[in-house]
Amino acid sequence: MRLQATRRVLAATLLMLALALPAGSQTLNTLTAEEQKEGWTSLFDGKTLNGWVPRGDAKWDVQNGELAAVPGQARGHLATVNQYADLRIRLEFLVVDEAANSGVFLRSPETGAISQRNAFEINIFDKSADWPTGSINEFQKNSTPPNTVGKWNTYDITAQGDHLVVLLNGEKTADVRATRLPRGPIGLQYGGGMVKFRNIRILAK
Repeated sequence: MRLQATRRVLAATLLMLALALPAGSQTLNTLTAEEQKEGWTSLFDGKTLNGWVPRGDAKWDVQNGELAAVPGQARGHLATVNQYADLRIRLEFLVVDEAANSGVFLRSPETGAISQRNAFEINIFDKSADWPTGSINEFQKNSTPPNTVGKWNTYDITAQGDHLVVLLNGEKTADVRATRLPRGPIGLQYGGGMVKFRNIRILAK
């Protein structure tokens, strides 16, 4: 019995360590030498909300190198101060619970409300019947049932003119041609539950 208990504790510890480490053992919220050479920029320093501004009533916080909205608060977005047109953005997100409803928004309006009807929303909401995680809302549904709850996941999103491509955990889930605003801020959404973000970096032209 004592050996089994020890094994359970060890397994739980290893799981916690795995969740704490970013993919590829990259130092949290820093660029690799290869990314720096390619021209990537970090959008989140892991300590502050520098470079971001709240849109809506959600409250945002940084803890342990992770960015998240405070649960139970009003809905809203956190948008970049800078605007972007053609870009490639890579980030990691932890879906803490099944109620988690979030998304990554591209080419959002400079001011006012951000929505799936005035920006490109790459959804984070496994339970959505219409636009499950990996979908581009209003444009293309991810046809593969996602399974992102309880673990860190990766998004790799490219927007080149009217061409958008989404990779979820390395698998292509959307590839469309569509139009919205030609450029605008990047937004992170809080719509319920809890989603955490880290290692947010961008390659922009």
